[in-house]
Amino acid sequence: SADATAATAAAADLRSRSCTWIARNIEQRFPTMRQLPGAGAGAAHASAAGGLHQSWAGAGVHELFLESPRHNASFGSCMSLAEVYGVLLLWTRRYRAIRDANHLPFAMIFKNSGEEAGATQQHPHSQLIGFPVVPSHTKTCLACARTFHEVNGACVYCRMARRLRAPSSDRASGRELVVYGNDLFVAFCPWAPPCDYAVYVMPWEHHADFLLDAAPTHALGGTNPRGTARQTSLAALADCLRVVSRKLYAYCGNPDYNLVVRNPPFAERSVPWFHWHIEIAPIFSKKGGLEYGTHCMVLMTPPEVAARNLRETNVGE
Repeated sequence: SADATAATAAAADLRSRSCTWIARNIEQRFPTMRQLPGAGAGAAHASAAGGLHQSWAGAGVHELFLESPRHNASFGSCMSLAEVYGVLLLWTRRYRAIRDANHLPFAMIFKNSGEEAGATQQHPHSQLIGFPVVPSHTKTCLACARTFHEVNGACVYCRMARRLRAPSSDRASGRELVVYGNDLFVAFCPWAPPCDYAVYVMPWEHHADFLLDAAPTHALGGTNPRGTARQTSLAALADCLRVVSRKLYAYCGNPDYNLVVRNPPFAERSVPWFHWHIEIAPIFSKKGGLEYGTHCMVLMTPPEVAARNLRETNVGE
């Protein structure tokens, strides 16, 4: 089970190891975005051809998270709950720091695991990029969620969560899609997945931006009730992410994958129509012209079958 003891376990891990860190962040050596003097949201915007073409300077932040001092460690193989918790703790702190700097409108955390997923180095790592503008795909996701909320009066992801709590009466669209869950988080194969064995991880309750809501205080442990609740939430997320990663590792044979944290722009951190979540997309084949041209994915495994296969995979939870 996952609880706030992951925080003190992380501290114990530090003391028991010869190294002095569990996870750390550094500047990206070859950054996609660079910190430019005086640059921020809307900085260095230019247009051409009468406004037909728009461009922005690559003014932003690009950081690398080293997830373990061990070269062969991963969420799915040998990382403990405390180690995964340490990575998530670092994510929340750096994400909040960029928000607090108040010069960029949006930041995204992602992970490329394996060469087919775009990784350029083997050491376990994830990345954070702060953007000078909100990417168009993020705007599209937000617009779809907002439209659903306006039409149905509810968050689409909260509606999904409610369906996941009970078996469905028609084609599997409820509990049958669940891979793993605890009191605070659920991992499931979405009804219309972007690829085979895609898994989403999200809180049962509504959080528009969980990384800001759950950012713990700087000290591990402590007696602050709010801090303890945040540690408990982050430990529950670490538990869910670790178990799902281990199931994918075991059943799918350590596939290359992309992990993306889906959060709204900082200005929309409390909106009722968007629900923070993590998407994990294993890679088994390359996209062809059909997928590129239509964004319609050809699947070999129905999501309810993928969920059952992963759910029944025993990884010693």
